[in-house]
Amino acid sequence: MTGKAKPSRAALWLLLLLAALLAGCGGSAEEPAETAPEETEAQVREYTVRYYADGALVSEQTVAEGTAPEPESFAQEGRIFAGWTSGGTEIVLPEALPVHADAAYHAALFPELTNHVPYLFPDEHGFLRPDEPLTGSAFSEAVLALAPPEARTYLQELPAGDEPLTGAELCALLRALFADADAAAAEIAADAVVTRSEAARVLNRLLGRHGDETVTLRARAALPPDLLPGRADRLTLLEAAVDHVPDAWGEAWEDCAVPPRYPEGFLLCDGALYHIDGGGAMLADGELDGFRFGPDGVYTSGNTALDGYVTAVLRALGEEAPEADALSLLRGAYDYARDSFTYRRKDAFAFGATDWEIDCAVEMFSTAHGNCYNYAAVFWALARGLGYDARAISGTISRTDQPHAWVEIEIDGINYVFDPETEMAYRVKGDDKWDMFMMSMSGSARWAYKRPN
Repeated sequence: MTGKAKPSRAALWLLLLLAALLAGCGGSAEEPAETAPEETEAQVREYTVRYYADGALVSEQTVAEGTAPEPESFAQEGRIFAGWTSGGTEIVLPEALPVHADAAYHAALFPELTNHVPYLFPDEHGFLRPDEPLTGSAFSEAVLALAPPEARTYLQELPAGDEPLTGAELCALLRALFADADAAAAEIAADAVVTRSEAARVLNRLLGRHGDETVTLRARAALPPDLLPGRADRLTLLEAAVDHVPDAWGEAWEDCAVPPRYPEGFLLCDGALYHIDGGGAMLADGELDGFRFGPDGVYTSGNTALDGYVTAVLRALGEEAPEADALSLLRGAYDYARDSFTYRRKDAFAFGATDWEIDCAVEMFSTAHGNCYNYAAVFWALARGLGYDARAISGTISRTDQPHAWVEIEIDGINYVFDPETEMAYRVKGDDKWDMFMMSMSGSARWAYKRPN
């Protein structure tokens, strides 16, 4: 019988190896750990947002990319926090700006100014002068009045001196004080000089001060005489110049019960003539007893050049003698007319001629020479600039009726003669014994003045 052949040793080893391999694939042994899946999402980045005030770090936050920060509130005594900027002057909202890089914000800070105190002040004569230029020193005075002590630490350097400010200069100064300075000053021309009234309008708006027809005056207030009732900007100026307090209804000012700063009558200030009424206000754009007053309340002859000459002379006289009364100033005006010019012969006017005074006065002031008509005209103009109702006379002098001109003024009901040219002629000859200032009619009889009826 034939049997199966036995496998060789090599075949047995091959079978054992194959069995081992099959056993490993069958999972009967411990299974190996699973391999971790690959990362599919990028890691979220974070950025730093910093907040500064006056260059110093206030706080910082770590913010995820694509999200907006949540800025903290900021407060500092004596200052108003207007918001955050990102390096310029425009206010931004960090909470509305998602970050994609490190960011820095800076606090926009302004001195805290008080609302209801005067900041536009009258001059040494008590005049507010609203139509004159705003000077650097007046602006600084206003800011210091509005800034309480705790706010003054944060004021930038303020201007000084009497140079007028332009619109551009004013706006630059206001930017350091108010967040919305540019918007408030938009109506002021950048290259034009700013008046005190215009500055008050801008500052009132920035301070939130708005007067209306219901306001009255605090009992301690005395109005400057040039704060005229008919001015369109009167309420603006009242807001700026008068102390007042607000209440729940708005502006509540008490009635003014103080006497006028000046008595009723003519008032000479800085070479200019005004008239004050019984209520302490000046006459403007009107006429009184033959004196014409312009819209600014200043007396005018009707000739701008002559008004300028007269104001300059009277200002100088006032500076030389600050305490001088009206009659002393009249004497000074007479001496000026007598001594400041050179005589030059000219044709005479007809006996009783009128309306030559202004032309002759301008001619004398501008050329420094003239005849008796010019001398009389200069003194006439100066006397009227002092508030005297002077009359220039074209008549004759001496027993031979020589054509001549002089001035007459009624003072306290008495008519007086003033003759600067004749007294000048005596002095040129070395004879100074004659005083022809304020001669009574009897005292002037020796010169035989003849005047028209």
